[in-house]
Amino acid sequence: MKKIKEKVESEKSFCCPLGKKIGEKMNKIKEEAQVKAKEVKKYSKENPEKTRGFLAILGVIMMALLTIFISKKRKNKKED
Repeated sequence: MKKIKEKVESEKSFCCPLGKKIGEKMNKIKEEAQVKAKEVKKYSKENPEKTRGFLAILGVIMMALLTIFISKKRKNKKED
């Protein structure tokens, strides 16, 4: 039992600071993402035409990629 306690304490002393640092980094990234999201929302309200155009282009690109992946998947199934 003593060995188990020692092992847990040694792992705790290693993992706790590591987890704390990772948590701080994640919070920082989350806060930055929220700020960027607010900026994008503000921009999209100010420039709705440009935003619609960008989203249309993005949608076309995503549909093209989806079509490519589906056709490759079908081609692989036919070969099996």
